[in-house]
This record gives sequence, structure tokens and C-alpha cells, in this order.
Amino acid sequence: MKNQYPDHGQRRGEGGKVPLNAPGNHRGASLTLGTFALVYGLLLLSGCAETSTRTHASFQTEVRHITATVVVPMDITVYDETVGYPAQVKNDWCALAERNLMEALVKGLKKKRYDVKVAQADQSASPELKEIQNLYRAVNKSIQLHTYGPQLFPGKVSHFEYSLGPTDAFLREARADAIMLLNGLERIKPDGNKSYVSLGVAAPSGDIIWYDMGSSRGEYDLRDPEGAEMLVYGLLASFPDSGR
Repeated sequence: MKNQYPDHGQRRGEGGKVPLNAPGNHRGASLTLGTFALVYGLLLLSGCAETSTRTHASFQTEVRHITATVVVPMDITVYDETVGYPAQVKNDWCALAERNLMEALVKGLKKKRYDVKVAQADQSASPELKEIQNLYRAVNKSIQLHTYGPQLFPGKVSHFEYSLGPTDAFLREARADAIMLLNGLERIKPDGNKSYVSLGVAAPSGDIIWYDMGSSRGEYDLRDPEGAEMLVYGLLASFPDSGR
């Protein structure tokens, strides 16, 4: 049987880099654009970026058992918003941003002493993985809207409880302890690029035990490896090192 969850160092591609997944279907791109932009506009205006991490009540217990992770790329989209034209998704830029973000996340997790696998999230993805991705799209939208705004529910922040349903079977097959779900968005604009990233961590129970978002107003470009790395490392700063 084909191994859909190879160790990062075993993946095919030049120089051990994470190979590109197919650009994929951007059917949710317009929704992602509006949600990310509005949420982060409010977050930055409120000056509360330092409180952007969300954690489940079980996080401190669950994270102690995480030594191996499987990374799943979600919707990573780059828009060209040239003046006078409607925003357009650029598939080649999406692929480049996805590669940069994925490589940065794998590198960052390894620095924190986690074993890392990368799921094959293209057309060959398993039905279980596709279901997890579809469920997470809905969960991610709710997290952004209700724990960051604009439809902010303070109770959803203080009691952060979101779930994908049990993911233990998927994790057993992947030989991992947690799923890392990565989203990214960039808007290429004449007045400066705007970049947004988010990362959710799902335990075997399916609970999202940790979540964070980060943004850049012109400082970093997801199409640049160093820019993607800076944004991802900013997210991981509040995620603990492996305790093994």
C-alpha cells in the first residue's frame, strides 16, 4: 500500500523539499478572503495580537503526549488585486506560497523536536483526509468569526471548544499524535501586500486543542521563503516544544 504519510526527509523532490501539491479547487477562496481580511482588520485595530492564541481546556494535558505530528495543507490562496481588475486567484503563486509555508512549518516543528509527516493532500488523498479537510473548513470559519470577530462570542474564547469528530483512526494510520492544519492567504495589492496565516492543532479526539493566527501588512510575502518562515515561526512561538 502506498504510504500517504511519509516522513518529511523521505518525500520526493529536489533537495528533500516538500513537493508541491496540485493547486486544487479554490471554491472557498472568496469566502476565505473576506473572512481573513475582516477578522485580521479587527484584530490589528484592537491591538490584541498578543492574545491571538486559543486553547482548549485539555491543551496542557494533550500536548504532553504529542511527539509526532502530521501536517495537512488546507486552503492556501494568493490573489492578484491589480487596480482596475477583479481579484484573481493565481494558481502558480498559490503553489509557491503553499510550498514555502509547508516547508517553514515542517522546519519549525522539527526545531521544537517534533517528528513531522506531511499528508498527501492532493487528488490522491484518502477519503478520511478529505473528510477532515471539509470539516475543518467549517470549523475554521466558525473559530475566526466567533473567537476573533466580527461575530465575537466571549464565551467561545474562554471556553474554546471546537471539534472535527474522532480522528484517532486517521492518526493511527499516519503514526502521529496530532494533526496540524495550515491555512494561508495573501492579497497582492499596489499599496502593499497583505498576508494572513492560521494554524489549528487537532488531537485524536478531534478537538482543536490549539489555534493561532498571524498577519503581515507588507512586511512579509508568502511567495518568499523567508517571509513565509517569519509568519509561521511567529505562530509557533507560543506552541510548546516537544517534552520528550
